[in-house]
Amino acid sequence: MTDNLQNDSSENSSQNRLKAPRGRRLATIIFAANVGLLVITVLAVSVSQINNWMNGAREQALNTAEKTATQIADIYADIGEISIANVARTVDASLNAPMTAQAFASAFFVKVAEEAGYDTSQVINILTSITEETVLDEFWITDREAYSYLTNVRGEDGELIYFAFQESPIEQPQAYKFYSLLYVPPDSFAVVTQPAQVREVDRNVYKYVGTNGVDHHRITQVGNELVFGDNELLNQTHTDSTADVSSVIEGNLAANMRVVGVILDHYIEASNTAGRSVTSIEEDFGRIITHTAIGEIIIADRTGRVLHSVTSSGGERLNTVLYQDELDQLMADNWIDHSGAKIHRGDSSQYKYVTVARPGSDYIVQIGLPLVRGNSASILNTVYQEQADVLVREGYPEALWFNDSDNQIAAAAQYSEADDITEMESAWRMPYYDRSDSAAVLLERASATGQPASYARLGLVNSEHRGIYVATPISLGENRVGSILAFINLDDTAEEIWSGIRQTLFISLFLLIFTAVASFFGARLLTRPIEKIATAARFVESGEQPDEELVGSVVNRADEIGALARVFQDMTIQVFNREEVLETLVSERTAELVSANDELRLAQQAINQDLEMATVVQAALVREGTADLGSYTICARMEPAQQVGGDFVDFFEDGNSVICVVGDVSGKGVASALFMAASQAAIRFAANESSDIAEICESANNRLCHQNPMGLFVTVFIARVNLESGEVVYTLAGHEPPYLLSGGKRTTIARTNGIAMGVMDGIPYGTNSIQMKPGEYLFSYTDGLTDMINLNGDIYGRDRLEQALDNADTSNPDNLLNYVWDDIATFSYGTASADDRTCLILYRNLQSESKTT
Repeated sequence: MTDNLQNDSSENSSQNRLKAPRGRRLATIIFAANVGLLVITVLAVSVSQINNWMNGAREQALNTAEKTATQIADIYADIGEISIANVARTVDASLNAPMTAQAFASAFFVKVAEEAGYDTSQVINILTSITEETVLDEFWITDREAYSYLTNVRGEDGELIYFAFQESPIEQPQAYKFYSLLYVPPDSFAVVTQPAQVREVDRNVYKYVGTNGVDHHRITQVGNELVFGDNELLNQTHTDSTADVSSVIEGNLAANMRVVGVILDHYIEASNTAGRSVTSIEEDFGRIITHTAIGEIIIADRTGRVLHSVTSSGGERLNTVLYQDELDQLMADNWIDHSGAKIHRGDSSQYKYVTVARPGSDYIVQIGLPLVRGNSASILNTVYQEQADVLVREGYPEALWFNDSDNQIAAAAQYSEADDITEMESAWRMPYYDRSDSAAVLLERASATGQPASYARLGLVNSEHRGIYVATPISLGENRVGSILAFINLDDTAEEIWSGIRQTLFISLFLLIFTAVASFFGARLLTRPIEKIATAARFVESGEQPDEELVGSVVNRADEIGALARVFQDMTIQVFNREEVLETLVSERTAELVSANDELRLAQQAINQDLEMATVVQAALVREGTADLGSYTICARMEPAQQVGGDFVDFFEDGNSVICVVGDVSGKGVASALFMAASQAAIRFAANESSDIAEICESANNRLCHQNPMGLFVTVFIARVNLESGEVVYTLAGHEPPYLLSGGKRTTIARTNGIAMGVMDGIPYGTNSIQMKPGEYLFSYTDGLTDMINLNGDIYGRDRLEQALDNADTSNPDNLLNYVWDDIATFSYGTASADDRTCLILYRNLQSESKTT
């Protein structure tokens, strides 16, 4: 009994020893490793991604801002250039504001004309009279379907031309931009200004501006033909050919303000016919003033008594029109351009006025346009200000300041989403030097260096200092006109970065949680059956048979662990006779390996013998070495990158001429070598049939195209050399042109038309010719020379080849060839050839000089 107790105790001890405590070994390691690696990876990727986003966004914003500022500076430089040659672009910029007012006033006129019961023909007649009376050329006013049923434009037959705006830029590359106005609500405001450009229909230069309708969805577009030179533009502006930009702009601006006055005169007549109240009329005037550059509208009777008066600058209501003393001249001339600026009664700002008294009308219309809002008040500065307003209209840049040559602010504009004038003028009330200390420093730096200067801050945490300030000097030649300072808002950029950060953190957190849970359960699921197999393996290791139930549940699994358990179970059965089985298997496998090795050795020997024979055959086909042809010496060399290659060089005499050929087959190896032989044979066969180089190439190409199952091709240099005259007629079939060396000078001979042979049959080939003089070399080669690389990965290239040719000993062809070959070998020492290397040198001997003479 004691013995039995001892045996049971021994068995229990053995099993406890075999079933070593599992603890948290593999499962814990797998779980910790997965989670740890994921945390490190996610953190590294997230930080890198966020950093890249920030740096990329900042650099992109800076580059864009500097380009934008430079473009703006170019615009202002063009405006500031005092020359009639630059009037066109400056006038184009100055027309944006008055033409916007013309289009918006036309929208109100059409509205009240329909209220007054005008039919379509009446409205068209009024629009036609406006274009005949003023500088405005075209009206295009649409219905809700974008069909321009109101227009003054007529064809050669005198019939009206109707036009339908389309949304597709393909159908209407210019007019489609105005289609978006059709979607603007009537109680809102939108404008599309198009730079002067050549019109699609008749190739005349037109400028178009359009606004939305105010009664229903429609497009209201006005157009002005810009004719530059000695006719329309100068006639409109009351100047001569010596006019400067400012006077031209002022005259052109006045003529276009007159258009607004004439349109409003018709508006008043239609409003009275429709019985509209004073309040509704002045509300319409208020919208025109709010959304356009017009600052004051005054309607009076013929005695000068004011009937309607609306202004954006405040002040008491007028009883009589301004410039009362000029009424007599007004009645005679129908309109007056009041020269100079007038101090406004409301805010002491400076205004330019135009007064219109249309013949047959009961009214006088006076239009006031605010000049610049800075210290000076010239028409040119007004153009600067109008340009600033246009540039900030889309919010990029958000704010813009233009300093003149005295470093005084001459124009400033602030973006307003609602096009609110008061908000846009905040750039004057709070100039750049009150917004940022860096802004003034940037302007000084840009002025001192003559280069753009910028400062950017993303302000991801504190948005108060977020944005880009970029300063750019403006110069005309060596004269400094002024400088531009633009502020670019980075709120959208910062929001994109924060959105990316939030998205990255959310994805990272989700991955961490998911991976932690999956790793925990996956580790337990993976390690439990492995622990059972490991316990059974310990029994086998100790020479004991493991319990079948230990791995029984694992054997039935269908995955890799189940397969491992089944293999282990089979191995356990065979483990006790493993030595015998192993010895048998080893002997059998050894015999099989010896037999297979012998077969491989014999096969390799056969391949090597075939390649050696191919090498011998190719060497017999390729002409190498130096040949003396009397007046010429030819030196050729070809080294394949492998045992056989795709390059070939050949030369053979044909009467009093010798034909030289250098070819390079695509690819390398046996296939290229076979195609090389076929190419050489095709060229020789063609040379027997014809003496013309072009015909030889065409015949050989056609033959190769019909015998090219692998789709290979060959580039060829082929030349016929007249041994008596020295003339060389050649063709380059997709091959690099050779070099001509003469008295220390190197030139590249001209290319000929024609592609590589074997690509497409029926291709014609052209020829060129050169005259070789005694002592000159013609150096032809394949790209295997220039494609050699060194241990650093640098390519030998054409530059090094040309340098070697310049430095080589040209006393005879062998010395020249050996020098080039040695230079390439020195450069590529330690690296194998990537391609076949082939070269042919044609030398006209000095002894032939007397014969040539």
